[in-house]
Amino acid sequence: MDGTLEEISRPIYNQRLACNGWKRMHCLKYHVIISPDGTIIHVFSPIEGQMYDETCFKQSGVLEILEKHFWTSETPETHHPLVVYGDPAYTVSTPMCTPYKVASAKPVERLFKEVGQQFGLLDFAKNQKLLQPPVGLFYLAAIFLCNCHTTLHHPQISQYFRGKPPTLAEYLRGGLVADEDLDA
Repeated sequence: MDGTLEEISRPIYNQRLACNGWKRMHCLKYHVIISPDGTIIHVFSPIEGQMYDETCFKQSGVLEILEKHFWTSETPETHHPLVVYGDPAYTVSTPMCTPYKVASAKPVERLFKEVGQQFGLLDFAKNQKLLQPPVGLFYLAAIFLCNCHTTLHHPQISQYFRGKPPTLAEYLRGGLVADEDLDA
């Protein structure tokens, strides 16, 4: 789990919302969780570039989803919680695990790099004008297409973790979740 910043052209109005002082650029932030098979399983975006990863995590509501649904599918007696790996910017909680030192190259950062390589338009900030074209929708469409690509080509992430992604038909068909709260 991690967040990434995608540079946009400087907005005419409300520049402070999109300004990230750490990277010194105007941007939108995207917060994602990937599975060991290399597919993106959660996206919270786009949000203001000034937000911290921890703030994005709390606002996304994913913690409640993980606590309720992120368990092994074994019998109730051996039902164990699963964990999500995030960088030290996140608070450790039941479904969260963070390293003591900064990890070198995390799989989620490789995925962000892949999205940028496959969709070069996203890296050209002058085309990414806030409130003109649907900038956030462009990145979400790129993530969807990257997931489709992952199902067809088994990238490094799925090979490293020995996780087989779903077939393209399984990914596109999806499945129903038997939870009214989650569906809402």
